[in-house]
Amino acid sequence: MTQAAAVTIGGASRSSLPMLIDKINASVTPASMAAAFASHGFGGYAKGLSSADDMNTLTLGTFSIGLSGSYPANAPLPQSRFFGHYGGISETRGVQWMIDAGTGRFLTRGLNNATWGPWRRVVDDGGAAEFGGHLTPTADALHNLGSASRRLNNSHFAVSPTITSDGREKQIVEDEETFYRLVVAFSRVPIRLYKWLRSIAEKGEAGARIHIGPIAQEIEAALIEAGLDPYAFGLLGKDFLLQIVTRAVLSESGEPVLDENGQPVMETVEEPILDADGQPAYRLSVRPDQLSAVALAALKLADDRRHAEIQALTARADAQEARFDALMAALADAQNLAGIRSAAAALLPPPLAPAPE
Repeated sequence: MTQAAAVTIGGASRSSLPMLIDKINASVTPASMAAAFASHGFGGYAKGLSSADDMNTLTLGTFSIGLSGSYPANAPLPQSRFFGHYGGISETRGVQWMIDAGTGRFLTRGLNNATWGPWRRVVDDGGAAEFGGHLTPTADALHNLGSASRRLNNSHFAVSPTITSDGREKQIVEDEETFYRLVVAFSRVPIRLYKWLRSIAEKGEAGARIHIGPIAQEIEAALIEAGLDPYAFGLLGKDFLLQIVTRAVLSESGEPVLDENGQPVMETVEEPILDADGQPAYRLSVRPDQLSAVALAALKLADDRRHAEIQALTARADAQEARFDALMAALADAQNLAGIRSAAAALLPPPLAPAPE
């Protein structure tokens, strides 16, 4: 049985593995693979990898790459082109990965407490990815998930996302006038019912669902009318759309740069997408947490206004009641005075009759 040429490496640091894997492709040879390993600080030797080997019992502390030919036992797919292994069954922890030549699927599994877990698909032939553990970036608050040009279509979470709100990482802006103008302007933005155009295109008018919310352009217009810069606030976003293009590298004179074989040197770059008027296309967006905060402030402002109005009406009612009480007291006093006058008149003797002439 033909053995698959392979490179087995010991003593390599795991931090170098992603850079090494980037160099793997279907045209590599044992010599080029060994050179790739060496260029990343791996030292080792070549060995054969055949069906006599078992993915579950590879040698402790080895890192192996199988290129072609026959495949070891317990490989997840029959056309596996590459096999990677770090650690061994006698270790408590380890990792294995493989790439299938037939489908391009990338799978991995981990060793935990001397027991290999199931093979998990990381990337399949359709670009789908699966993760069996935490998904953590290599740097804090640096990397994005998607972009305005390449958005994710949907997301599902068991609980709400956690947003950092640590006061030690914030500078409070003490500007009551701007805050008031912002809240008043937002309170005038209509809340719309709408359907996404792409949903109508996919599902038809009847099948597209109705959504509710503000329109970014109307928020922008309301803030401008209030004399505010819409993009000075984090609630509104304007992102220009980019596309990935492959083009020839040009010299300073504008001529294509050629390689040693006389072929144009190509580069892959991002460049703006232009609209129908030849201007850079963009997409407006809103941040729901910011909108919720402004909406809550608008409700509080409206509630404060109603409370002030109620207090003013109460004060007016109290004043009217006081005036009424004073009027009633005055009336009572007037009635009492009339009674006193009547009683006094009864006690007085009758007036004398006029003397005869």
